[in-house]
Amino acid sequence: MKRPALILSIIATIVTLAPLRCFPSEGQTEVHRHHLGLFAGWGTESKEGHEDHDGFAIGLEYEYRWGAHWGVGAVVEGLGQDTVRNVLVVVPISFHPGGGWRLIIGPGMEFTPKTDKLAMRLGAGHTFHIGRDWGLAPEVFLDLIETGENTWVAGLAIGYGF
Repeated sequence: MKRPALILSIIATIVTLAPLRCFPSEGQTEVHRHHLGLFAGWGTESKEGHEDHDGFAIGLEYEYRWGAHWGVGAVVEGLGQDTVRNVLVVVPISFHPGGGWRLIIGPGMEFTPKTDKLAMRLGAGHTFHIGRDWGLAPEVFLDLIETGENTWVAGLAIGYGF
């Protein structure tokens, strides 16, 4: 799966989920302080002058919201198939501007069989609430790795707020 197919799958996911009610749901006035999610998607590692590597991504996300607009969390994500990365661990800072949107930036560490590398994750997502506590969020991330690789990861997270 190359980048055009990845982008089309993200658009299809957003269009499919568009009829769902966005944040806040009816009757939901408070923001959940804690959010736990399971992420599944696809990633592409690329480095100038080298062949791209694609693989399935799966991860766990946790966020603690200290206000209506800000949160901090932890992400553990694995990338498989013919990719170099085994695991990425990130401590993202999230900004929630409203309407279900979330923007993140956070430092992290990429763990590979050869060497561990520093990383910086940039990303965005949009949560579509399902009932009071559950949500689906298409998300896209760019991981900037210290050795010049870029990894694009996109997929869908299902989350629970409490």
